Amino acid sequence: MRSRFLSKLRTEKIDKNKWQLTDELMYFSESVWKLIKVPAGFITDLASVPRLPLAYMLAGGKAQEPAVVHDYLYSTKMFTRDVCDDIFYEAILASKQHGWFTANIMWAGVRLGGWAAWRKPNVPQEIELDGNF
Repeated sequence: MRSRFLSKLRTEKIDKNKWQLTDELMYFSESVWKLIKVPAGFITDLASVPRLPLAYMLAGGKAQEPAVVHDYLYSTKMFTRDVCDDIFYEAILASKQHGWFTANIMWAGVRLGGWAAWRKPNVPQEIELDGNF
């Protein structure tokens, strides 16, 4: 079986920069030979791209399904950070919406800037959303 999305991304906007999955998102990763199921209710910011003109022009608003899978992998720490980032790259190509150039730009972005998100504690999402600690 090749890497591919087995369901469509369905979300509803819940805040300025946050969306909640209304249905489960399923992605099969050939690199780890695992079905990754992002559950309905998962909260994501989709692809976090700096609002710098060139960066946003190259990567803004792109690869939303792969970004959700990546956010989920970072939140669960299911794999090492390197593997999570490689699955993101693989998923961008598997989505067949973008080629190797966009995949490489976005992969480089998470390798350079993803450390901050990786270091965040794994807290329940409703606490993170409410801000009640």
